[in-house]
Amino acid sequence: MGRINFGYSRNKNIKYEAIIFKNKGHYCFKKEDYENSILNYKKALEIDPKYTEVWCHLGLVYFKLGKIEEANKCLDKFDIFKEKTQDLTLNKKFPDE
Repeated sequence: MGRINFGYSRNKNIKYEAIIFKNKGHYCFKKEDYENSILNYKKALEIDPKYTEVWCHLGLVYFKLGKIEEANKCLDKFDIFKEKTQDLTLNKKFPDE
């Protein structure tokens, strides 16, 4: 029987503990345990408030619960941090080859 790896992420800049809580949030979401999903996503955001993926998923949970105002606030945060990340990526200068 395989083990669940709660600490995996492709983004190396995200703190390990935040990844664990994000993945626990995903697990709870799949089980339709939305309240615990919210708790885990919020813990991830306490550790790394700019974790864009978590803002998006937290918004989705609120949407599923019919809490549209909270969902929109999360998605606004997602957009803000995503834009900042893209700006940093787009403005990087690479040396000529």
